[in-house]
Amino acid sequence: MKITCDIIRDLIPLYTDGVLSRDSESLVREHLGQCSECMEYCRRMSADFVVEEKKKKALAEKESLKKLKRAIVCRRMAACVAAALCVILAAAGGHYFYYEKEAYVSMEEGEISVDENEITGKGIYSTANCFSPDQTAYFFCGTSTAYSRSRGEEETDNGSFTLDMTNFLVLHPEKDTEATWPDTLTEVYYLSEEGWRKLDDYFEIFFSSGRDEEEITAAVEELKADSFLLCSKNEDSLVPETQ
Repeated sequence: MKITCDIIRDLIPLYTDGVLSRDSESLVREHLGQCSECMEYCRRMSADFVVEEKKKKALAEKESLKKLKRAIVCRRMAACVAAALCVILAAAGGHYFYYEKEAYVSMEEGEISVDENEITGKGIYSTANCFSPDQTAYFFCGTSTAYSRSRGEEETDNGSFTLDMTNFLVLHPEKDTEATWPDTLTEVYYLSEEGWRKLDDYFEIFFSSGRDEEEITAAVEELKADSFLLCSKNEDSLVPETQ
């Protein structure tokens, strides 16, 4: 069988790709050495092949650059989001610690004083308090925040407050309102820091349904032990305890 130029030209693409068998490759090479037209065709095919490979390589590099740019943009966006979240969390944390986080004010810090008419103090901008379930004992302590303390340094009252024992009234320094003491009240206590921290637990025991009287009585006595007795009732008035 005669090997024509058409057959060789059909094989040349495979020849330039290097995928022919040894025999076929030798056949093509032998023909190219004898046929100038097929040789020129092979050169053109090789040139086209090189150009095509370069195009493929350039396209691949372009895609790689696109992927790299997208990755950089995503990382920058993630960094911006993370930074924004950090700022938000820091602002929220700062707001909480400055405006909302309450600190216990001890009797010494609050300059608590007791006489036969009233309990007074300073540096107390809000109070934590509760009555015993039978309303015979009143427990309270002063609290403050960083904001209230800084504000108090600029104001003349400096967080002053008064508990009027003679008239059985509570005078709130901020709200300027009065709340009548219950007639059953016999004792007023200032909470220790431990009692203040556990006050929510005592509320749960005092006022949750299903608690028996023994458990409530034991909780009241425990809270009294976690507090300082300021005054107790003598006939029709509350009188200070000996300090």
